[in-house]
Amino acid sequence: MKNRRISLLLATVFIITTLSASVVPSKDPVSGIYQTANDFAQKKLTHPIYSIDKKNHLALHAMFGSNKIDVVDAGVKASYLRSEIYGYKENGVDYRIVGDNAYTIVDAASFVIYSNVKTIAGMKGHDTKETVYYFSKDATSVVKQLTKENLKAEFADNSRFRYYLDAFFKSDKDLIAFDAQAKEYKVKFVYETSLKEGVQAKNVYKPML
Repeated sequence: MKNRRISLLLATVFIITTLSASVVPSKDPVSGIYQTANDFAQKKLTHPIYSIDKKNHLALHAMFGSNKIDVVDAGVKASYLRSEIYGYKENGVDYRIVGDNAYTIVDAASFVIYSNVKTIAGMKGHDTKETVYYFSKDATSVVKQLTKENLKAEFADNSRFRYYLDAFFKSDKDLIAFDAQAKEYKVKFVYETSLKEGVQAKNVYKPML
C-alpha cells in the first residue's frame, strides 16, 4: 500500500513537471506581425507572442479569402489588413505577404529566398501539391520565381555571379541545393563569393594615385 502511494505521488509529480515545462514561454517570439520591411529586417514584431494558447495566437482566416489577420495578445484582439502589413511570423516561421499570397521566407541572407505551395490540377480531380521557390533582391524588391534567368536579370551588374550560375547549376532545380555541413544554400555561397572576388579584383586593379 505504501509503495503504491509513493508510485502515485511520483507519477503526479512527473505529470505536473511535464505540464509546467510545456508552457514555458520561448525566449524569442514565435508569432507576431511585421508591419514594414524594416521591421522584418530588424526582427521587430508588433504583438510579439512567446507561447501559443487561446489567449495568445494569430488567426489568419486565409482559407476563407479574408484580407484580415487577427492577433490575440494576452486575450486582447487586434486586427490588421493583409494589404497594409509586410508579413507575419507564425509558429517560428516568417512570411511575406504579396497580394493574395503569403510567401514563406526560407532564407534572408544576401538576398531573400521564399517558398510557396501550389496546387497542381490533375486528372479526375487528383490534384497534387508542389513547392515552388522564389526570390527577391532584397526584402522590398519584387518577388520572382527562382530561376537562373531571373537571377541573371536581377543581378545583371554582377558578371561573376551570372557566369557562376551557368558553371555550377545545371538546372533551375539545383538552385535550391543546401550544403548541410556549411548550413548555407549553395546559390548564396556562390553569390557571396562573387561579391568578394569582385572587391578583390577592384583592389588589385586600383589605379595608383
